[in-house]
Amino acid sequence: MFNLFKIVLIIAATSPIIDYVIKCLYVITHKYLFKIALYVITHKLLFLQQTAFNK
Repeated sequence: MFNLFKIVLIIAATSPIIDYVIKCLYVITHKYLFKIALYVITHKLLFLQQTAFNK
């Protein structure tokens, strides 16, 4: 598994197109993960506020 990762890194280092694709995927996934995290946090805060008001 680790050897495969090394091969992918070598290919990415030698090929600018693959490097660009990886960078794009990295940025997209990070933006998406950030949105999910924000969504979860806001919902938890709203839920905590609702439970606090109900008591």
